[in-house]
Amino acid sequence: MATQRYQEAGLKEDGYAQITDTFSDIYTAIDCFIKDCNLVLADSNQPKLF
Repeated sequence: MATQRYQEAGLKEDGYAQITDTFSDIYTAIDCFIKDCNLVLADSNQPKLF
C-alpha cells in the first residue's frame, strides 16, 4: 500500500511494506487486492462488445 509520506518524500512507493496474514499465496493476494480496491469483476455470462 503506497503511503502519502513516501510519495511526498520522493521515495519509491513500493519501499514501504507491512506484515500481513491476510493472504498466503498469489491467489489469495489477488482476492485481497480485488476486495481492498472495491473492484467488480465482469459477469462471465455477459456478451462481448467486439
